[in-house]
Amino acid sequence: MIIRSALVEAVVFGVIAASAAPWQLVVGMLLVGFQLGNSGVMMAAIHDATPRHRFGLAMGLFAASSPLGFGAGPAIGTFMLD
Repeated sequence: MIIRSALVEAVVFGVIAASAAPWQLVVGMLLVGFQLGNSGVMMAAIHDATPRHRFGLAMGLFAASSPLGFGAGPAIGTFMLD
């Protein structure tokens, strides 16, 4: 399920990147809601795979990964544009 969700996420971001008109961007952003339902499944998988004494660290890394990506992505993108 996580892999299928990642594939949907790739398609949705592809739609957003390829949008040439404002209404296409709106449709792409509305589709983002379909890919946001995977967090609960990923947290359950982390709970099942992580030793009890490392669960807090694993959840902290999971929670920090999205903001780090949102911050690092544009920073890396600026170097790629140059």
